[in-house]
Amino acid sequence: MAAVCPRCAVALNHGRLGETEVDLCPRCHGALVEQKRLLGLVEWMAGELLEHLDLDATVDPLEDPGPVGTCPACGGTMDRGGYMNAPQVLIDRCLDCRAVWLDVGELGAMSLLYARTERRAGELERAYEQARPREFPLAGGRHAALDDILPEDERLRFAVEMAIQVAFIAL
Repeated sequence: MAAVCPRCAVALNHGRLGETEVDLCPRCHGALVEQKRLLGLVEWMAGELLEHLDLDATVDPLEDPGPVGTCPACGGTMDRGGYMNAPQVLIDRCLDCRAVWLDVGELGAMSLLYARTERRAGELERAYEQARPREFPLAGGRHAALDDILPEDERLRFAVEMAIQVAFIAL
């Protein structure tokens, strides 16, 4: 049985966006994509944006047509939430088959949010690399590298804290 658009009640057409298989609505241009394929699709869409993105550009919240209700693929229950926990884009996710319904415009906004986050993360990482001391003085006139001073679990904690900061900066 073919998937049916939750907005228009017409059969979805199977197609590709980049290398990702999707089911597209010929009327409203919504898309159904497997959740595990969503990141690749967003990365593909964000490719050009990464080079030319204005970090101060705002992403206005999209007008939302409301919840989908049931999954177009399996009829399961759809959950609703903000992409990257951001209020700009509300997407519908199936709790059963892990499909994601994207209304028109949502994929573009998601790609912009992703590109902005990636660009800021890269700039933050470069700034950190330039600012952090390469060596620290030790007693007796010796020096040690940062990786020699911080134990592995501290380096991991630092990396997690940096990732959290990047996520908040992206919003």
